[in-house]
Amino acid sequence: MATPTAGLRDYVRRHWNWVVVIVALVVTLPVNGTLLSFGVVFSTIEREFNTNAVTTSWIGALMYSQTLGANVISIPLLNRFGIRIIWLVGSLLCCGGLLISTFAPNVLVLFLSFSFMYGFGSNLLFNAALKIVDLYFTGHRQSSTAITLMLIDWPAGSLMMNPIIDYFAELYDWRSTFRVLCGIILVLEVFAVVFFMKEPQNFQVLATTDEDEIRSVEAQKEQRAVTGANANAVSFISKLTVLNDPCLWLWLVEGYTEYLGTLIPYVHMINFMTMAGVSSISAALSMTILSGAEAIGRVGSGALASNFDFNIMHFAPVCNCVLAIAMFVLPQVNSFETAIPFALAFGLGTGPIIAAAYPTTRDMFQEKFDPAWMLFGFTGMIGSLTGTPMAGAFMDMTESYTKAFYITSGFYLLGMVLSTCKSLLYRKRQSRSTTLAKI
Repeated sequence: MATPTAGLRDYVRRHWNWVVVIVALVVTLPVNGTLLSFGVVFSTIEREFNTNAVTTSWIGALMYSQTLGANVISIPLLNRFGIRIIWLVGSLLCCGGLLISTFAPNVLVLFLSFSFMYGFGSNLLFNAALKIVDLYFTGHRQSSTAITLMLIDWPAGSLMMNPIIDYFAELYDWRSTFRVLCGIILVLEVFAVVFFMKEPQNFQVLATTDEDEIRSVEAQKEQRAVTGANANAVSFISKLTVLNDPCLWLWLVEGYTEYLGTLIPYVHMINFMTMAGVSSISAALSMTILSGAEAIGRVGSGALASNFDFNIMHFAPVCNCVLAIAMFVLPQVNSFETAIPFALAFGLGTGPIIAAAYPTTRDMFQEKFDPAWMLFGFTGMIGSLTGTPMAGAFMDMTESYTKAFYITSGFYLLGMVLSTCKSLLYRKRQSRSTTLAKI
């Protein structure tokens, strides 16, 4: 007769993949939450170092852009050294970047320590977390749900870290706050390095009783074994034929238009609202609402896609339309009450777009995923580096964010058109593949 302890152990073993998702989410929360909470200390750093909005914007923009733009470096490193080593290096870079930043005598040091060290470290952790979750859900029908659940570490991290950073920055200063964050991240990432000691083996089949899903999992494993045994047969150079794919270029330009505006509220929203006479506490609270809405958008889109057999990429046209409207009306926000609808709309619109980036690239390009994901990361980086400094430049020149918000709205409209074309092209390809399979 099985004991309760044995039953619990068996249950956890059968659902270990979901345990991995939760752990990956928890240990990356403070890392990515800190990235999106830069706006809390934006004005403080600007005053302390006597810089302008453009220069200060570059600190946050360069840091955030590393989370995608450094894919061209991190993906080969991840394939070469494995998840555990990359996680360790990423952890050390994040903690080292925060600690060095606390002794920064000028903005240049912040660029090196916070923007590049911390940013690149977060990229390593981001891709390692995606890789481990993807491996544990190979062939699993809930793959999209698992990835989008793990990806709520961005908005949920902002939801958690915005008030924490604001509290410590008010109680002490931003330097002491960074030291506290360094300690928190160090403890969590050491735990993660120990936890992710091994890659998944045979538990996937235990996690389901569905015969079709079991066959799918076994087929995926067999394919991975063949791929691993013949790794030299399909070289990275041969995968670059993806550059001839028109769908890739649609995807890249769309990514640029979407990521151009993604970071603008996280960096400039608090400053914009305080200029309008809203208290810093209310402004920070509005960002907390935005982060919560984005978390709901990410998880909700993944759950809907998994449960209704609907590819998550098809949310993009509607989301881009919502974001275009939100950015267009943002200049009219002048109180906490009017900021709430914007925060909800922007968060719910951004969530599915960001959550779809990884699974969309994987589904569209399959065995050519690596170069496609690197290129998408690079265009996302360029978009982030364009939008946030642009908003800062308009602020310095006109003492207003209005023109920057209208321009961002126009880019989201372009993204709506491009994402519609991409979805139609993908559906056409899927239909053609289904027809050929029947023949």
